[in-house]
Amino acid sequence: MNCQEVNFIVDARAPEELSSAERQTVELHLVSCQACRDAWAAYRELAAEQPPKMPRDLRLRIAAALAARAPAETRWPRRSLLLGGVLLVGAAVAAGLALHVVDRGPGLARRADEAAPAAAPALPAAGVPAPVAGAPVSGSGAGDIASADGAAVPSGAATNRAALALDPHSLVVVAVPDGAAGPRAAAEFAQCHEQVLQRLRALDGLNVIADERVSAFDAFNLSPEEIARELGAATVLVVSVMNHEPSCSATQLDAQTGAARAGILVFVGPEGQPDGWKSFAAHVAESVRDATFKDTSTVVAEAQATVLNTALSDGERASALFKLRQGPGGSLAAYDSGIVAAAAQIATTSRDAGAREVAWVGLRGVGDPSLLQPLLHSLATDPAENARRAAALALAYFVDEPGVRDALVRAAAEDPSDHRTGPCCILTVREAATRALLSEQELRDLALATVMNTALTDQERLRPITSSVDGRGFPVPLNDEAARAIFDMGRRSEDPIFRSQAWYSLRRGSPNPAFAQVLLEDLARHPEENVRGAAAAVLARYTDDPSVRTGLERAIAEDASQNVRGNARTALDGVDR
Repeated sequence: MNCQEVNFIVDARAPEELSSAERQTVELHLVSCQACRDAWAAYRELAAEQPPKMPRDLRLRIAAALAARAPAETRWPRRSLLLGGVLLVGAAVAAGLALHVVDRGPGLARRADEAAPAAAPALPAAGVPAPVAGAPVSGSGAGDIASADGAAVPSGAATNRAALALDPHSLVVVAVPDGAAGPRAAAEFAQCHEQVLQRLRALDGLNVIADERVSAFDAFNLSPEEIARELGAATVLVVSVMNHEPSCSATQLDAQTGAARAGILVFVGPEGQPDGWKSFAAHVAESVRDATFKDTSTVVAEAQATVLNTALSDGERASALFKLRQGPGGSLAAYDSGIVAAAAQIATTSRDAGAREVAWVGLRGVGDPSLLQPLLHSLATDPAENARRAAALALAYFVDEPGVRDALVRAAAEDPSDHRTGPCCILTVREAATRALLSEQELRDLALATVMNTALTDQERLRPITSSVDGRGFPVPLNDEAARAIFDMGRRSEDPIFRSQAWYSLRRGSPNPAFAQVLLEDLARHPEENVRGAAAAVLARYTDDPSVRTGLERAIAEDASQNVRGNARTALDGVDR
């Protein structure tokens, strides 16, 4: 079947009226014909447009534009397939589109020039009507752009997700700079982004998409995973700034589900470490490589080989312990007797104090009784405070074994580390030993008591709810009294980081309708995107309220932040993350 015959079929009837044989014929032709793919993609975009609000000076602008052109320039070239789209939507939308092309700027122009994805844009599923002007596009990934008079107009980037043949070795890289970050933070982020791209492009077999094909979507309200789907990639790596700081974070997401595929890698650039971004980029590339080219069993097997390889440095061997937990539910099955013995040897004999600490952290929760005596020896004799602290926290899993409780009580009273020298949540050895003596329930009770202790700062009160130094006693379910206290702390805080942490913490308590209005106000008006994003996430628990649904829908349509839009979409889908 040639292009003319395909155009005749599609122009003669609406796509949903095609027979199964006709649909198969058209789809097969689209796979092999670039020109018709382009035309079909343009048709679908046009068909989803809503008639924009016409500017008051529209007639004058049209007249001026016509007067300024030669007669030949006013005739529009057209294809048969595109004509069907114009007739379906109507002349008002077609006239509005002419203004959008002028006013949207270079983003749309670049997109029009780009090659279509390898997979042909899918026809609507049988029985599903084509997008109609004025109707929302459900589940299409369509976003919003600004019309000539500032109104929001769906971009119409509609696709049938189930029909996309995504390339498993293609990765879209989306950089999300922070407009509120200062010049130094922006410069650091640019360096981080460049280092990440260099490392990723050096991976054999990985197709990195990080050029104008990605920036062409700047004007569209699409999530990163939706951009990846549009470009035919299986995954997307989101590189972003954290809290306006000179920092970098990277998250690899599955294009189909939006779920984290390679974990979240975060690095805050410290002073005096010019190679910090190179190190971060190396970790990102390694994570992407493992997630793209290897299954979990391969990653675990390689990590086991690394731990056992005495030709490597102790630090490299100890760091590989964390990959052993990638089995189902963070399984410890990969910690066989050989791995445990090798890691314990690093923890007790390595000349590298950092490797000794990492080894004990990597062994935390492994209940092998052969670890008991090495842990007690390290707690009592290791000259490095960090290593003794890691041993104390690991001993929490052996607290009922003979001699362990007495050793922890002694360390809690006598260890030379009796005051904090590091920031925030870095415990002294005495504090770590005291914590190790508590049960899981006692840790949760202590966290709730800390929240209610008004003699502490708000940051100190919230800390045990938002993090755990050893993974124990976490997460902490909130009772109504604690949830109210956290809500009050968040509402009065002007620190956007603290406020967003407070909002996220509220997901661990029962929904309270009294919280919804403040969350809605933050979603609509707070200047910091992390606060708006946290508010959107928590509002997932209040979507029975029509005003909450309206607020979330408005955020999806209007918010400038991809994170906020994504959280709002997830909330409306009924997922409490």
